[in-house]
Amino acid sequence: MITSLKVSNFRCLRSIEVALGGLTVLIGKNDTGKTSFLDAILALGSLVQGGDDNAPPWTFENALSRGAAEGRIEWLARVAPSPRNELPGAARYRLALGPPGATGPRTQVALEEGTIDGADASVCLGGATDARNAGERGRFARERGEERGPVQSHLTALSEVRGQRGFENLNRLRTSVASVVKYRIDPARLSQSSPLLENDGRLAFDGSGLPSALDHLLGTDREAFDLVENELGMAIPQIRRIRLRTAKVPAPGRPQEVAGKALHFELRAGGDVPASQVSDGALLVLAYLTLLYGPDAPAILLIEEPENGIHPRQLERVVRYLRSLTGEERAARRCQVVVATHSPYLLDFVDRSEVVVFGRRDDGASVAVPLQQLRGVNERLEAGYTLGELWYTAGENELLRDVLAGSPAP
Repeated sequence: MITSLKVSNFRCLRSIEVALGGLTVLIGKNDTGKTSFLDAILALGSLVQGGDDNAPPWTFENALSRGAAEGRIEWLARVAPSPRNELPGAARYRLALGPPGATGPRTQVALEEGTIDGADASVCLGGATDARNAGERGRFARERGEERGPVQSHLTALSEVRGQRGFENLNRLRTSVASVVKYRIDPARLSQSSPLLENDGRLAFDGSGLPSALDHLLGTDREAFDLVENELGMAIPQIRRIRLRTAKVPAPGRPQEVAGKALHFELRAGGDVPASQVSDGALLVLAYLTLLYGPDAPAILLIEEPENGIHPRQLERVVRYLRSLTGEERAARRCQVVVATHSPYLLDFVDRSEVVVFGRRDDGASVAVPLQQLRGVNERLEAGYTLGELWYTAGENELLRDVLAGSPAP
């Protein structure tokens, strides 16, 4: 699990460090850096994961903060050992990404309690030499030319350490940082039929593929599918059963329709209705249940505005699902969840220690401060305010007044 992430010169994040827990909730006005922070985590994961298929949808020039004092983007992630990564101790991962053609970008990985089993490594980018193991400490260097373009050339730098002896801890650390998925779920996508081609049971970033994801779960883990169905029935009492109908559906790159699945529901009052005829809220609850009980949950799950389309009374249930993903009982399947929200209602179902407030100074730089460290917050909560009431009545500008005025963050 990443315990803190420092990002420099990525969009409006000129220099920002955020402590992260199992569940972290980001709040703030529009255009204060919440989405940029989520994208910074996703970009780091893409770069570390490597391979052209994981090329991030941005260029270095577009991502670099305007007016950056140094012409490079940097990440520094601190990672705690967990059953998922099996690291022997706390670790840190630093990546500095320079412009195309630069010779300085490098990735540095080190265990904080000494060098163990090749976990101290450097990966150099730019140039044109082969990968090599540089000795007993497990140093690894690779230089690559720029023939793949401004960002793609940086993506495969770590690929050759996979599976190599002497780099077990390095690969464990890579798993902690590289396994990242970001969702901004569109209810309209959830109701669409989906093909069964290459069905791995995962939702697309916008929620596409829900019927085939459920079909995969039904075929591989009937107990988990039953849990999804039962939980959905408790959340939406009108629904009795999930039904997956065979259908012909369009598929990208295919001239003809292919075999797929269509999502239907059996109602307690009788009858069978297609997904397009149930509420967005019901489909969104089902999507979050699929994330909870589905296979191969990522190490880090990023979600933008999970409240969209959800009745305020259902938000408690959604937060419970997301928190369940972070539970220690999931062991190697445990997720770290980072949520960006605009909903005061959602805030009432989390702890003050899980909330980070984002804002922007007059010079355009983002700031991020744990809510409970801001002046007056604990006093108001002790006086009877809920978190949602505190946020709605005080507002970000009041909460961050000292920080936005230039005082150091508490």
